[in-house]
Amino acid sequence: MRIESENVSIQVERTGLHATLLAKGPIYGLRVRLTLPELEALAAELHREASAWRSTLPPDHYATLGLSRTASEEDVKSAYRTLVKQHHPDLKNGDEAMTKRLNEAYSVLADAQQRQAYDRTLT
Repeated sequence: MRIESENVSIQVERTGLHATLLAKGPIYGLRVRLTLPELEALAAELHREASAWRSTLPPDHYATLGLSRTASEEDVKSAYRTLVKQHHPDLKNGDEAMTKRLNEAYSVLADAQQRQAYDRTLT
């Protein structure tokens, strides 16, 4: 298994009932021998940490609407209208939580000043 990111490269080599974790980057040269249960516990902990970190980030309104950051006002409006029709809570398979996320995304991205302020938080 290999995990690559901008700053870290992690490779796990399995040999029998053990695994070796090789890391490069800020933790260059780290070499750890783990049993598979230890490796599974480590993976679970990394997953929890990543989830906790992601929850601190502002919502990605562009992704909510399926748009790129260069989308025009018309693109924002069109995407919002299409998606809100699909997810409206009054429909049979409507999703109220998704509708709320769509409304929030649209309210931010449709207003030029709010969009500029939001874009600054992303960089």
